[in-house]
Amino acid sequence: MAGIGVCLQRAGRFEDAGPLLAEALDYALDRWGESHPTTFLYMHNYAFQLWGEGDLEGAESLFRDCIAVGRELEPEPRDSILLAELNLGEMLMELERLDEAHELLTTAHLGLTSLFDDSHPLALRASESLDELAAARDRTAARDG
Repeated sequence: MAGIGVCLQRAGRFEDAGPLLAEALDYALDRWGESHPTTFLYMHNYAFQLWGEGDLEGAESLFRDCIAVGRELEPEPRDSILLAELNLGEMLMELERLDEAHELLTTAHLGLTSLFDDSHPLALRASESLDELAAARDRTAARDG
């Protein structure tokens, strides 16, 4: 169910993916509770889904819960936790909450480049997001004069 939901999500079919991902998360919460690796994964998938649907408040809340659960499960940064931070940072950047985005994107970038080399796709994405953030800050500064 979750696998099909993610495939639909990647194909841009958010309206079809949503119910499957919500059901998968509900199942994981009922079966294993919040503090379980599978629940963490399903939380992340559904948070990304909410973002894609435009439910930014719901997505932010679930991304933050997901990150907290991930840190509880794995005190050392892992790629899955860093990806959740990267996604939340990118979403906050879209919302022009640049200071919050900077903190998350910097954490994600430093963690990803320490786990992988700079040419890893996630490390590159984090670096590009930080570049976009710098450009957004410049635009904001120019606009606000």
